[in-house]
Amino acid sequence: MHKYIRIFNYDTDPYIKCQESTINDSIIRFRNLYKANSNQLKRIISFTIDTSFFCVIDYPFDNFFTGKFRGIHLKSKFLYELKSIDKKQILYSASCHNIEEIKLANSLSLDYIIISPVKISKYQNKKAMGWDEFNRLSKVANMPTYALGGMNPFKNDYEISLLNGGLGIAGMKYF
Repeated sequence: MHKYIRIFNYDTDPYIKCQESTINDSIIRFRNLYKANSNQLKRIISFTIDTSFFCVIDYPFDNFFTGKFRGIHLKSKFLYELKSIDKKQILYSASCHNIEEIKLANSLSLDYIIISPVKISKYQNKKAMGWDEFNRLSKVANMPTYALGGMNPFKNDYEISLLNGGLGIAGMKYF
C-alpha cells in the first residue's frame, strides 16, 4: 500500500496538481465526479489512463466513467446501505468517523479506511478526535487505516500516523 492518499476534487486539474507536487508514493482519489462537467470528466479520464498513479474514484459514479481506476471509495453514509461488495479485482475503501462505521467497514471486508477528523475538522460543529482516538479506532479496524483532517506530508504527520497504528495520511490542502 501507499504512504499517502491525495484527494482531488472534480474541478482540480490532476496533471497540474501532480506536476506541482513532489509526493509520488500516493493513491489519488477523485471526489464528487457527479458534479463534473464533460470537459472536467474527460481530463480526469485521460489522467487515469495516462498515469502510473493508483487512482480511486468516489461512489456513486456514473457507469459511463471509462477511466482506468483501481479502487472505489465509499463515503460513510453508504456503509449503512451496503450488505456486501463484489470486489472485481479493485480495492474498496471508506471514510469512517466512529467505531460503528469501522465495524461496518470490517463486515464488508474493505481494503483500507480513512479515519477522520484527526487534527482538524472541516465542519464547525464537529471536533477533531486527536491521535489517541485515531489509535483506538485503528485498533478496531481489520484493515489498514489512513488519518485525515489537517494532515501535512511535509511535517511529521506520516510518522505520527504510523506510531498510532495507521498506514499513512490523506489530505487535499498540502498534497
